[in-house]
Amino acid sequence: MNESLKRNINKLKAQLASDPDSILIGQIHEGNPRPEIEDKNGVLAEYIQFLQECDGARLGRSIFFLFVSFRAISFMWRPWLEERKRGSL
Repeated sequence: MNESLKRNINKLKAQLASDPDSILIGQIHEGNPRPEIEDKNGVLAEYIQFLQECDGARLGRSIFFLFVSFRAISFMWRPWLEERKRGSL
């Protein structure tokens, strides 16, 4: 993972946690040291590093789902992914 991105995630986590009584404008979940993701070819290495720093976040209109939540709803994405693999979209 890009060190600058890692630093920015950690700064934002610290700033959001520094004043727990403030209006919540964002939330960054703690990282998952061992995300349950299979990466046989090593193509997900940077994504796994991202999950280790931040496993889910809410930042205004942008929502990054917790990896376990994403796995739970991934069945909805399978047809779309299969179409992409076949190159028909």
